[in-house]
Amino acid sequence: MTLRDCLEIFDGGCDWPSSSDLLTLLFVAYRADRKGIVREPQTDMAADTGLSRRTVARTFAWLEDNDVLERMGHGRFRLNRDNLRAMIDEWGAPTVPRRKGYIEETERLKAIRLPHQGIVYQKDGWPVLQDRVQYGSDDSDDDD
Repeated sequence: MTLRDCLEIFDGGCDWPSSSDLLTLLFVAYRADRKGIVREPQTDMAADTGLSRRTVARTFAWLEDNDVLERMGHGRFRLNRDNLRAMIDEWGAPTVPRRKGYIEETERLKAIRLPHQGIVYQKDGWPVLQDRVQYGSDDSDDDD
């Protein structure tokens, strides 16, 4: 899977049953190959994410019930992108399609940003630089 797929999951605006489910799904999408095949044991996923093995197994069962994951046998699963996108579209807020070149623009902004700037995304999905708010700084010129 690609970074774009992981961003789609994370930015989809869905109310996932739990943050553990979202973390497991992101991890599965990140570890899947181009065909969507995941070849990592659930115990290793649990150790890598810091979740319990039972939580990962429960999330896998939930994803299988929703036809997002298909068990292929011997610890292999296939992530069904089409069903995942349908779930995100059904559950999530309407998403604005990302404009072509937004990943390249994000990388460009990362290279030129100053330490006090962050990257934010406009409503149309395009990244821009914005100054970060400094909390706790006292810029007042009060003379006592």
